[in-house]
Amino acid sequence: MDKNPFLLSGSVGRGRCKNNKTDVENVRKWLRKLGFFWVKETGAGDEHHFVHTIKLFQSICRGYTTLSRVTGQISKQGFAHKWFLIGNRFLPESANRVPCGVDPVGHLGLPSASC
Repeated sequence: MDKNPFLLSGSVGRGRCKNNKTDVENVRKWLRKLGFFWVKETGAGDEHHFVHTIKLFQSICRGYTTLSRVTGQISKQGFAHKWFLIGNRFLPESANRVPCGVDPVGHLGLPSASC
């Protein structure tokens, strides 16, 4: 991961989020670096698949098995943002990639990892 963690100017995701363009791009970039390969590099902060990926990330961080208990928002200095700041610091590069052919969020209709 980058040596300098990104800072947010406001919240990103669904609801009353600020969704500053630079913040959205940074969150998208970090999700991709963490292995969420289906996240597009550009797009709106409240785009459906992007918000569901944020929810998946939040669920993983909290150890939940469902997306219904999380907000779909990355708030400045909030729980999920702090997880972004530590990122994959404790895992080898290969541990952060979704294996080929695995569809981690099939219920979202997203593509599986290509080999």
